[in-house]
Amino acid sequence: MAFRSGFRSMKSFGSVVGAIAIVACAVASEVTKVAWSDLSPAPVSLKNPFAGMKSTDLADLSAVARVHDLKKVGKKPNAEYVKAANAASARLKKNKQNVAELLAIRDKMMSQRANASNGTTKSLDGKTIELAGFILPLEFEGTKVKEFLLVPWVGACIHTPPPAPNQIVYVTVPKAIEVNERFESVVVTGKLAAKAWDYELFLQDGSDTISVAYAMSSAQVKVVGK
Repeated sequence: MAFRSGFRSMKSFGSVVGAIAIVACAVASEVTKVAWSDLSPAPVSLKNPFAGMKSTDLADLSAVARVHDLKKVGKKPNAEYVKAANAASARLKKNKQNVAELLAIRDKMMSQRANASNGTTKSLDGKTIELAGFILPLEFEGTKVKEFLLVPWVGACIHTPPPAPNQIVYVTVPKAIEVNERFESVVVTGKLAAKAWDYELFLQDGSDTISVAYAMSSAQVKVVGK
């Protein structure tokens, strides 16, 4: 009886171990390896009506758009701008150009370009991802760092202009990690959150505000080559 009881216990233990292994594999398979390009939303294809327009029509559209843009942000264009826009609009209509439609397409294209820099990929929000990049520490604790910006190339934000906001990830780790140098090459794994924020980066010659579109908390960091 004792042996049979023990056998049952071993079977139960084996089932538990098997279940844990299955769960562990499932969790591991849920980590999505992504590239930096995956963090930018897919562009929306728009017909470009400006490619075949005459240069004179484009100049006229620019005059109309100047007044259009000022009004859109609540500013009053001066009389000279309005006069030029009215004359340009008349010429465009004479050339059979649909001014309202052209302005609407222009607005969509400008919005798409802004979204390519600031927008986030909704399908990755809340997902556990793996992303390779370079550490730009926000604050050191001796030679260790607990929070940093993950950037796609060496020198970003310091030696070169900052990348687009959706090409920077603000990362925190549960335990401070040893960093041998600024822009250490790493692979970071953690849950990604679409979270727009501005971070103050203190440099030797002053400070700069960096706009970020993503955050990752309690991340695991692996230094490349170790």
